Amino acid sequence: MRAHTLRWTRLLQLFTVSEPFYLVAKSEEKIVGILPSLMKKNTKHGNVLNSLPFFGTHGGPVVLPELNERERLEVKEKLLLSFKELAEENNCVFSTIITTPFESDPDFIQKALKPNFIDPRITQMTVFPEKVADVENEIMFNTIEKRCRTAIRKAQKNDIKVEFAQDLSHLGELFEMHKVGMERKHGVYKPPRFFEILFDAFYGSQNKDYKILFAWKDNEIIGSLLLLYYKNIVDYFTPCFKLEYSSLQPVALLIYEAMKDSLNNGYTIWNFGGTRKALEGVYMFKRSWGAKDYPYQLLINAYGDTSGIRNLQEEEILSEYEWFYVLPFTELRKETE
Repeated sequence: MRAHTLRWTRLLQLFTVSEPFYLVAKSEEKIVGILPSLMKKNTKHGNVLNSLPFFGTHGGPVVLPELNERERLEVKEKLLLSFKELAEENNCVFSTIITTPFESDPDFIQKALKPNFIDPRITQMTVFPEKVADVENEIMFNTIEKRCRTAIRKAQKNDIKVEFAQDLSHLGELFEMHKVGMERKHGVYKPPRFFEILFDAFYGSQNKDYKILFAWKDNEIIGSLLLLYYKNIVDYFTPCFKLEYSSLQPVALLIYEAMKDSLNNGYTIWNFGGTRKALEGVYMFKRSWGAKDYPYQLLINAYGDTSGIRNLQEEEILSEYEWFYVLPFTELRKETE
């Protein structure tokens, strides 16, 4: 996945102000596996190691696909044990590996890590056939639900136009809509600094690895969608819209036009990202676009005395270890053995 690339890990390192550790497995001087991780230093409560941080970015071990089963499991085990050793040697109180939904050996990874806590999650992905003769028909009648078709047609009837951005001149509008929307839902928004690093240092103004779409109504931007691309996967990264235009369904038209473009360019997996089923509205929205559930896990190991962190409030942990996963909040203020 994109998260395992050196460029993305470097981006997260800069943004989260953390220390990178790249575990590399070699056989006869040939790299056969990697496990990227970032460490958040904290002299007051102890360090925390994630593979990887920032909105549950998937990490964990990746090995060469040509390895046989025995070799694959051996490399994964060595990387996982080295990850735990790394945490212990660097005075970490917690380490977390966030597995990918494509992980072929989830039970083996859990057995090798022996985590103290497991936080099960799902991501929602729409998977299209590798070859699609009629893209519009595939999306409209073989993939999405009726309510999506209704929303798309409503946006079209209201003369909303979707354009792919040719530059970053309207990035400010995207951020402002994203910020307002997340604040309304009491969620966490990606700050301006993240977008600055994303585009200035890594992606530039023109790059095949991302696209930005804007929805226009009467010469006004009313919605936007930032997508990231890697191999055959499209990441639904930052959708946003102006609240006063929500009834016109700009996001539905943005997704539809982006899906058509993606299929026409050979991308077969649309990754809507992690979702908690408790957020029923968000979950059902993604389901309506043909997304199915793909499980993954947060595997958390504890080291030494963790009572200091367990006695903190949720807000204190979020502040002390910003953008990093520490432990399930249900474990706070519990007595340790």
